[in-house]
Amino acid sequence: MHDTFPEVSPWRRRRRLLALAAAGLVVLGAIAFSVQDLQTGDQAPKAPPTSQTTQPPSTPSGYPLHNAITATMFWVGEPGDTDNKGISNVSSAWVDNWVKEFGGVDNPDKRCGYRPCAFVPKENAFYFALPFNDYDSNGNLKAAAILQQIPWYKGPPPARQSLVKNRWIEVSFQGKTAYAQWEDVGPFGENDGAYVFKGAAPQQHAGLDLSPAMNDYLNLSGEGTVSWRFVEATHVPNGPWKQVVTASGISY
Repeated sequence: MHDTFPEVSPWRRRRRLLALAAAGLVVLGAIAFSVQDLQTGDQAPKAPPTSQTTQPPSTPSGYPLHNAITATMFWVGEPGDTDNKGISNVSSAWVDNWVKEFGGVDNPDKRCGYRPCAFVPKENAFYFALPFNDYDSNGNLKAAAILQQIPWYKGPPPARQSLVKNRWIEVSFQGKTAYAQWEDVGPFGENDGAYVFKGAAPQQHAGLDLSPAMNDYLNLSGEGTVSWRFVEATHVPNGPWKQVVTASGISY
């Protein structure tokens, strides 16, 4: 049995065709209008793209973050006075003539950007000192029991090399972060491995010495309370601290 439908009159068929044609014109018009909008830019406003800030790569685990550490300023060629207990910085813990290796006195009062105006440094102007030395006062490598405090210790270094010189740290102060290389020992000590590597409180009031470039970049005004931690060289982002990277070793 087949279903039957009433016959549609020619007039009704003609009106239905006209309605369908009109609907088709409306759809075509909407499409054409949308295309024109895309071509002319007359479309609904879109939110501006979100700006993206490149963040430095995450630092490796295992290096403790030292919080609330008093940092002071020192510099290559600084004369000995009452502020630094008469210790001159003409030499460093590892370099007999640090001024010569650096290129001159890193004068904190006459700056051109992050360097002294008198010359272009031959070593990194972003440097620091921590109270630990892997060599004793006679220039001999310390006992393995002492060196084993160093997280990256894998045995004695090659002759006349240091396990800590030129290592990098990240220093933060009031929302700003800078990076520097380890180029001297201090302030006021060279055996505080528990603080430097294990995260204990420093034995002295000040636990970190920073160069004039670090002081200026972080706006420390000579002294401030910072946080810091070691970072691998591969995790140091680009910045003024990479214009010159110190690679020289010991020169007793």
